[in-house]
Amino acid sequence: MTEETQPAALVENMLLLHKEDFDDLLDRAAERGVERALAHIGLENGHAAKDIRDLRDL
Repeated sequence: MTEETQPAALVENMLLLHKEDFDDLLDRAAERGVERALAHIGLENGHAAKDIRDLRDL
């Protein structure tokens, strides 16, 4: 596939996505973003709720 045909192929592939598939893709992307954000601030493990409660008690 040449560089000139890549955008057209991308558009064609995007049109093949069903709304449900697109919604699932967006959901997974959002979940990954949240997981990364929580990991970035150190709240990625199962103790995050307790950690936040502890912070509120300070």
